[in-house]
Amino acid sequence: MGDKYYSTSEVAELCEVSQNTIRNWIYSGKLGEVAKWQGGKRVFIQEDLNRFVAYAKSREEKDKENHRKIEKLRALESVFGMLDELSSEQLEVFEGAVKRRPLFR
Repeated sequence: MGDKYYSTSEVAELCEVSQNTIRNWIYSGKLGEVAKWQGGKRVFIQEDLNRFVAYAKSREEKDKENHRKIEKLRALESVFGMLDELSSEQLEVFEGAVKRRPLFR
């Protein structure tokens, strides 16, 4: 029994990315070599698919973490905008609280 082959569109759908993203990952060499059929039509075996899906999931996790960091930075930016309105006593309290709690855990 031969290997099942997956098209670029099938791999893209399973990875929840565009076909162009799959092509970019291939051209950049991030995922190693993939098989090709005659005529230049790109096909993927199960091993390729597994590698691409794992890579897509790792990128998704990194994107989620980056999104959380961006949200924290936006919140911090908002806080700094409000600092101009605080009295010197209020600023001292705020600075003490900041020193006791790290921004990124």
